Amino acid sequence: MQRVGARAEVVAAKTVPLLVPATAEIVLEGWVHPGDTAPEGPFGDHTGYYNSVEPFPVMRLTAITHRRDPLYLTTVTGRPPDEPSVIGEVFNMLALPVIRAQIPEVTDLWLPAAPFKGLTAERLQSWRGPMYRLFEAEFAVHMVRAEEKLRAVAAGPEEAELLQVAPGTPLLSVERLSFTYGDRAVELRRGLYHTRHHHYRNELS
Repeated sequence: MQRVGARAEVVAAKTVPLLVPATAEIVLEGWVHPGDTAPEGPFGDHTGYYNSVEPFPVMRLTAITHRRDPLYLTTVTGRPPDEPSVIGEVFNMLALPVIRAQIPEVTDLWLPAAPFKGLTAERLQSWRGPMYRLFEAEFAVHMVRAEEKLRAVAAGPEEAELLQVAPGTPLLSVERLSFTYGDRAVELRRGLYHTRHHHYRNELS
């Protein structure tokens, strides 16, 4: 039993010049050569869809070691909601800081898993242009209408720092729920706006 906070105990691997965790359930040893790829897939994804067949690096195994009665951890992928789709919701938390770096007024974001298969934080960070154009161009998700709720709020410490205003400054809170065809909700966005020098204007059709 390893102590909490203690440095991980490691041992030498059997066939490669690396150290591996001494208490690992299973260790796969082998080599990955640059340019050595093979088709992989289709596999079920946490979105409920299958990934396409794509080339991935090949690892050529030289040894498999394991502890006595090892545990093999996995998830079974199916149509959401299932275990992987819940794990996939973590992406929303990873995507929010990226979007807030580009649009500080956004305070929260929710993207359901199924329509945005393959969307990553790196793709969001590299995109230049309206977010809805990304949804249409790469995921064929068209926003056809939206509902917004507006109310006045006071800036808290975090919001004040992001918007560079004093704590307690009056802000406009906007909550937008966007829909695609079939009246399916596909995006929930919450934002805070400082309207001293600007108007909030939006067309929702």
